[in-house]
Amino acid sequence: MNLLEQPDEGDLIVHGDPIRFKTTKHGREPEDWKQVVQMRAKLSMVFQSFNLWAHMTLLENIIEAPIHVLKKPKKKR
Repeated sequence: MNLLEQPDEGDLIVHGDPIRFKTTKHGREPEDWKQVVQMRAKLSMVFQSFNLWAHMTLLENIIEAPIHVLKKPKKKR
């Protein structure tokens, strides 16, 4: 979904917006990388087995990016 791997075929629609692809000598890639950057800002990703901080809960790991990258306030329960 975040295009860490390029799809070989099919359609990708994120929040109702299709991601357009073009075929190049290197394979298939997005026509508009600016659109991809905007799409990535609306998505989140959590790796299953690694890249999590062991001293934090899953929820604490997930909220790190919105707090530090997007400057969202940390809400209390």
